Amino acid sequence: MDNRNDPKTRPEMADKSANGAQGLTLTARLLENYQLLNEYARKGAPGGSEPSGTDLGAILDALRSSREDTAAVVAEIDRALAAVRVAAIAGGYSYKVDAFERRYIKGQTYEQIADAMNSGRNSPRRWCDEIMRQMAVRLFGVNGISC
Repeated sequence: MDNRNDPKTRPEMADKSANGAQGLTLTARLLENYQLLNEYARKGAPGGSEPSGTDLGAILDALRSSREDTAAVVAEIDRALAAVRVAAIAGGYSYKVDAFERRYIKGQTYEQIADAMNSGRNSPRRWCDEIMRQMAVRLFGVNGISC
């Protein structure tokens, strides 16, 4: 039996598999927290006068930087989701993206999605898992592919 592509026998393949799983996990974590990230990014940098203490000034600088980084991640998620939606419309499965947006952007439960979309109980979870894999690739490229 040929096992040249078996991750168990090729360490470099196992690393790629682990990176893919890591990219998919990170994508899920980002999207599970999308609403909070978006809210945080929209608040902007703290206002008011600059404090005189250098420690507090450094903290405020770190907060500004963190908000900028968060805003960039939210923008990338939005860009990736728009690209997935275009592909879904062309492929005739935009309802899966609708379910995904209901779950991760609007915060609905799978049960609420199933009721709203008049689908089976397990369908929204399957659809969201499928779109999550596409999002992982659009956000992390090859590192978003789980073997």
